[in-house]
Amino acid sequence: MNIYKFVPLALPFLLSACGASAFAGACLHEAPRDAGIAVDGATKVQVIAGAGSLNIVGKPGMSAVQAHGTACAAKKSQLDGIRLIAERRGDTLWIESVFEKGLSLGNRGLNFTVELPESLPLVVKDGSGALKISNVAALRLHDGSGAATISGVHGDLTVDDGSGGLDISDVHGSARIEDGSGALTVRKVEGPVDIEDGSGSIDIDHLSADLIVRDGSGSIRISDVEGDLTISEAGSGGLSVDNVAGRVDIPKKR
Repeated sequence: MNIYKFVPLALPFLLSACGASAFAGACLHEAPRDAGIAVDGATKVQVIAGAGSLNIVGKPGMSAVQAHGTACAAKKSQLDGIRLIAERRGDTLWIESVFEKGLSLGNRGLNFTVELPESLPLVVKDGSGALKISNVAALRLHDGSGAATISGVHGDLTVDDGSGGLDISDVHGSARIEDGSGALTVRKVEGPVDIEDGSGSIDIDHLSADLIVRDGSGSIRISDVEGDLTISEAGSGGLSVDNVAGRVDIPKKR
């Protein structure tokens, strides 16, 4: 067992805070939105969301993908330009929030929840607003801004995250994470983990395989890794490493 302890440097954490909704101040008028589509042999689900919060939940025994939420706009006349659609494109089921051209970005949004079979692989492209994904199959996520929480991925996970806090836990496959800015937490991953981080604190624990980290700035805390640990780049910020079962490769501070 390798145990390394590094005294954190006297540098502040670089944290990013994003509100749950980019349009909260302009939400003067609301209207319900619903959409759904039968699975019928589809092999993948793709969800595309613009401004607004997004919640995705995998459930057992579902034979359809269901979406429901609330459209929000500064003017009542703008609500008609905000839609939630569900359609099939080949073997992929698409759930998408659609905004009519010409609506100001700050004056409209769509908060919605998607319920889907827990066995279908998932691709998500999210614009802005809080994001939560739980109990899903293999997942690929491209997230723009806003806090994101991912838990219970029953396959491999790939994340490209722009800004905002990112919390990942209970992944039963590998995890490949590219994170721009904001605090990053990764816990309980069974497969190899590869992280490329721009700025913000990193907190990692309880990994069952190898870990690779490339970091720009912000503190790093790593504990309980059953595989090898490689930190190929460690920028500014404190570093703490504890209880790594395999090989440890960390560059020396200049």
